[in-house]
Amino acid sequence: MREPKYKRVLLKISGEALAGDAHRGLDFAVIGGVCDVIKQCVEAGVQVGVVVGGGNFWRGVKDGGGKMERTRADHMGMLATVINALAVADCLEQRGVEGAIYVSEVARAMRQPMPAVSRGLRMMEQDGSIVRETDPNDRRKTFVRITPKGEQARLQSEAALNASFGRIMARMKPEQIDQMYALRGVLLDAIEAENDAMQKKISAQKQGGPVDDENI
Repeated sequence: MREPKYKRVLLKISGEALAGDAHRGLDFAVIGGVCDVIKQCVEAGVQVGVVVGGGNFWRGVKDGGGKMERTRADHMGMLATVINALAVADCLEQRGVEGAIYVSEVARAMRQPMPAVSRGLRMMEQDGSIVRETDPNDRRKTFVRITPKGEQARLQSEAALNASFGRIMARMKPEQIDQMYALRGVLLDAIEAENDAMQKKISAQKQGGPVDDENI
């Protein structure tokens, strides 16, 4: 194998990519293929960071727009991101690759302060859905791992979401479904632009600099 050009890479995977051809839910054949490539990179000495989206389950703007309060809709999208992260982590661990999630990464994905995320994770831990472990290489950081009970709950949630989406699709005409997929790319671009704008606003506020509200 050739010497890797980069020793550290960041991989961004959209939620839709994890759904495969179904465009909804999780396709473990696809996830397994991604994890196989990640394993090859790790074995070659490359440090791989993975960021996943949640659009295969829920998108706050698209799915909740005009139907529910924006913040709650966004929170649902953030939970979808965590579901995907746990699924990818589990597939990596099955292949012998360290795949736990840092609590800080969960907070960043959900765009919530660490104390709020820690409280939520504590409830899941008390329920037996996850376990939290201290990183042996950096005791300031904490890993999150899904338990068999948590995996069962995740599968049940996935099945319920897929069934709900299937019923919704059954109410649509073929041409309406085609229109929906045609608009998908436009919607994703708009959502990404909104997310980038919000992140810039948060960064500017942290640095005490001016905030451009015109595009936010």
